[in-house]
Amino acid sequence: MLESKEKPQQQAASAAEVNRTAALGAANATGPKLNPSQRDQLGALLKEQLAQCWSPPAGLAGAENVKPIVKMQLSQSGELQGQPVLVNNSSDPAFRPVAESAMRAIRRCSPFRIPQQFAPFFNDWKDWSITFDAREMLG
Repeated sequence: MLESKEKPQQQAASAAEVNRTAALGAANATGPKLNPSQRDQLGALLKEQLAQCWSPPAGLAGAENVKPIVKMQLSQSGELQGQPVLVNNSSDPAFRPVAESAMRAIRRCSPFRIPQQFAPFFNDWKDWSITFDAREMLG
């Protein structure tokens, strides 16, 4: 029987590690990247669309102080791929209802209108995280 001299891998990578690595891209990737100005512009467009779809829970004490961050994966046509994922957490009682309303808004807004000028940068924006800040988005 042949035996490998290499040590076996101690543990498998978690889904979060795999996704984080995939989102970063290969170090030698040659795809075009959004410059900071383009990233800000696209982020503002997405937030503007989401503000039209988002209805945070009314009358919830402290809702304006929580800021859920939700990651979404988009297709080139702006269609949501899979389910949005909550990235952060909080013990604030208002956090969970606000986060759930944010994830509903993402599903409701799909497909997002992504201007054609961003098409060449798809690999840089297909995984996008949005911070839902009621003061900023609905102010």
